[in-house]
Amino acid sequence: MLTDAKLLQLVYDAATCYVPTEQLNEEQLERLDNITYRWCNCRRCKKAFKIGDETIIPQYAGHANKRTLEVCLSRSFLRKRVDMPYAMFLLELIGTALHELVHILFREFNEKETIDKTWEWLKNNEWVAHWEKVWDSQIS
Repeated sequence: MLTDAKLLQLVYDAATCYVPTEQLNEEQLERLDNITYRWCNCRRCKKAFKIGDETIIPQYAGHANKRTLEVCLSRSFLRKRVDMPYAMFLLELIGTALHELVHILFREFNEKETIDKTWEWLKNNEWVAHWEKVWDSQIS
């Protein structure tokens, strides 16, 4: 059975696969090694995002603490989105976790720069290129 804790670990580990570690400096690598993560039920994660009278989703899907190196993913967001098609649901969680990782790794980035870097890494997907090399070496 996939528990919430195992799902969180799966999502976080998947998000780190998108981080091109060879592009990080020593300080960023140190931060990456020391990041902790958890499900969150804080006020920000429970606050509703409303359009008119309709509540869409919780306001925040996650947040990061740059000082403590903690990534928090919204448990409320998880509960509201679990009915999505599984692939989209997982990609959304992975994208959110990666976004929060970028906040910690690039402390100087504003929100737009963080979004841009997250999309750059998601689209680049260095892990697939790495896996292709591993796969090819096993076949040869």
